[in-house]
Amino acid sequence: MSTALPIAHSVQVLRDGGILVFPTDTVWGIGASIDSPNALRRLYLVKGRALNKPTAVLVEDLAMARRYGFFSPAAVNLAERYWPGALTLIVKARFESVPALIRGGSDRVGLRVPKFPLLGSVLHELGRGIAAGSANFSGAATPQTFSMIDRRLIKRADYVVTPPTSLKRADLERQRKLSASTVVDTTVRPFRMVREGPITIPADLLF
Repeated sequence: MSTALPIAHSVQVLRDGGILVFPTDTVWGIGASIDSPNALRRLYLVKGRALNKPTAVLVEDLAMARRYGFFSPAAVNLAERYWPGALTLIVKARFESVPALIRGGSDRVGLRVPKFPLLGSVLHELGRGIAAGSANFSGAATPQTFSMIDRRLIKRADYVVTPPTSLKRADLERQRKLSASTVVDTTVRPFRMVREGPITIPADLLF
């Protein structure tokens, strides 16, 4: 298993149905291409995640997000204001592009545009979303730094993507101050705050 992959190699791993562990602008993540059914099932097995629980999807931008979900004008407003960034928006899913496993059997999907250049480049080259959760076994502590990731989980993944050496220290220092993303359900009105996180949404934007 390599721990330092160029972007092109990372993209190929995802296209080949592999599972990556990678840094984001919030916590460390683990994910697979949304277009690889076998990899998605394996992702759940690796994390020990219940099959009826949904998994968020990381996307490059709002245009890509709209391939996976339906956005109301108010949801678009939040996306344009806070993306890229630590905000996951739950929207009605497009069933033709979001597998039932990722939806947790519901009609919704959580989408986020990460504010992390390395991951943004991977998403751009991949050209599709990455179904991703935090890099921990289900129920375990969420890893803010690489050293917090359970080594057993790393061994079950195919590759670990790390930032270039010149950026690694700054990236990890920033991550120590962050938590998992804020999650807002935009399928109900007023919008429902599912999880408090780094981004605080003004009350008037939730109606």
